[in-house]
Amino acid sequence: MTLEAAFKDLSGRWQALHEQLEQDLLWAALETKPDEEHALASRYVDGITDLVAEARQAAADSRRLAEAPPDLAQAGRGLLGAQRRFARVAQRLSADLLAYPRLRKLRRFGRERGGAWRAWAVQVHHALERCRAPLADLGQALLQCWEEVAERVGMTVVSVHSSSVGQQFALPAGAEVPGAAAG
Repeated sequence: MTLEAAFKDLSGRWQALHEQLEQDLLWAALETKPDEEHALASRYVDGITDLVAEARQAAADSRRLAEAPPDLAQAGRGLLGAQRRFARVAQRLSADLLAYPRLRKLRRFGRERGGAWRAWAVQVHHALERCRAPLADLGQALLQCWEEVAERVGMTVVSVHSSSVGQQFALPAGAEVPGAAAG
């Protein structure tokens, strides 16, 4: 795979995650939520909204990288930014929303409240689970980009080898070398 192809794949993977978060997870959290307010639902909606915004920006950034093949320095900086965003999204998704204690609390909330809240909790839980695959695919795309950058760096390494034959001496003007024949 070329670096350009790897960046196009990365862009597509960011877009896929963004769509999963916005069109599936955020939709489930907002559109299936009962009309009454609850702090737990608000925390989920706020957290998901933050994830969508982060993924949207990352998708836009990676699209720009894929559209204009960058030089190696730009590629490295762009890839580092994508890696940082991935780490933030993965942390928020894994630790804040997909962590077992959080999912257990969501399920318990749905059981205790029943009715429409139970349906909401089930929808959100299933939508969260569907985010795992696009997140993993994005991680693999990032790894592929890093491999391509590392390969390019390896191709541009220049080896310098110097050797000298003999020696040169510089003498002041008019000085004579001892033992040299005058000619």
